[in-house]
Amino acid sequence: MTVFIVGASAAGLYTALFLKKAHPEYEVVVFDRTDKIGKKILATGNGHCNLFNQRFSGAFFNHPEFVEALLERHSAADCLAALSGLGIATLVKDDLVYPLSYSAATFVKLLGQVASKLGIVFHLGERVLDYQTGKRIKLMTDQSQYEGDQLIFASGGKSQENLGSDGSLFPVFAKHGYQIVPLSPSLCPLETKEKTKAISGVRHSAKVTLERNGTVLYEEVGEVLWKDNGLSGIAVFNASAFLARSKQNEATVTLDLFPEYSESELEKVYQSAKSRGFDPLESLLETKLTNYVKNYAETEETKQICRILKAFPFHVTGLYPFASSQVTSGGIALSQIAQNCFSKIENNVAFVGEVLDIDGLCGGFNLGFALLSSLQVVERL
Repeated sequence: MTVFIVGASAAGLYTALFLKKAHPEYEVVVFDRTDKIGKKILATGNGHCNLFNQRFSGAFFNHPEFVEALLERHSAADCLAALSGLGIATLVKDDLVYPLSYSAATFVKLLGQVASKLGIVFHLGERVLDYQTGKRIKLMTDQSQYEGDQLIFASGGKSQENLGSDGSLFPVFAKHGYQIVPLSPSLCPLETKEKTKAISGVRHSAKVTLERNGTVLYEEVGEVLWKDNGLSGIAVFNASAFLARSKQNEATVTLDLFPEYSESELEKVYQSAKSRGFDPLESLLETKLTNYVKNYAETEETKQICRILKAFPFHVTGLYPFASSQVTSGGIALSQIAQNCFSKIENNVAFVGEVLDIDGLCGGFNLGFALLSSLQVVERL
C-alpha cells in the first residue's frame, strides 16, 4: 500500500506518523511545496505550540455537529493518547495543552525525528499540480508523476502563504467536482472605520461584543490591542471567526472597557478621582487611550465619559488579509465528506485539517482538529 499525503502541515504530519506507526509495511510519502516540514506549526501559540485544549468540543467550531461526530469515534482523551504514543510528552496550562518542551521549534524537530525513524518519505519543495483517481491514484507534481493507492490532502487553507498555505489546490478540487465554501481570513485583526493610529500598540482588557443590526454575533472578555487601522487581540480574533463565517464584512464591535463595573459604579470611581483633583481618565486608562477617549467624547462630563467607557463603538469595515490570519474560514464542503474524512465523490481520496470547511476559535482548537481528523483517516486505512 502506497499512501500519498499532500501537505507537511500538522494534519499531514500527524496522519503520516499515525499511519506509518500503525502500518509499518505501508509506503507513506509526504509532499509539500515548501522546503521544510511544519512551517505553520512554528508560528502557533506564540512559538510555544498550543497543541490541544482539554475543553475540546464541537461548540468551538463552525460545524459543531460534524466535530462531535468525530469525537464519538475518537475522544479528546484518545487524541492526547495518540500524541503520547508518538513519544510526545505534554504539559497543561489552564486547559491549554503544549509540548513539554514548551517550544514549537523543538516539537517540529521531534516530529521530524520520529518520521525519519519510521521511514516516512518526504518530497519537499515539490508542488502538487493535479491528480487522477481510478484503479490507482496518479499524482502529478511540478517535478514528476507518481502512482499510489490512497491520497490524503492536508494542504490547509489560504492563511499565511509564506508558511505553506496558499490555497492553490482549491481550483483543482473544484475541477474534480468539489463544492468550495468561499475562503475568508479568520482569527485575525479587524479593520475599522475609526482611525486608531494614535493608540496603536495600546492594550486594555475589555468585553468585546460583535453585533450586526442589533443581533449579537459573539461576546468575550479579553485583552484588546489597537493597531494602526483597527483592533486585535484574542477576543477580537475569536470575533473575527464569526464575521468570517457570515461572509459579510460590516459589523460593529462595542468595547466595554470596564466589564467588572456597572455604569453607575464606574461613575462613582470616576467622580471620586475627579473630586480629589486627579484627571479621572488618567487614573483609569493609559495616557494615549485617555487622550483618544477625550477627543472622541468632546466633553469631560462624567456620565458621557462613563457611557463611552462602557460602550465604546468601533465600526468594522473588513477583516485583515490572509497573511495576517491564523486560520482560513471555508474550504471543502462537508456535504461531500464522510464521517471518516474520506471523499463521498472520489474513491481513495481523503481530506484532513484546515482544507475542510472547519474552523475553530483560538486556544488549540484548530491544531486539535488537525489531530482529530487525522485519526479518522488512519482508522479507515
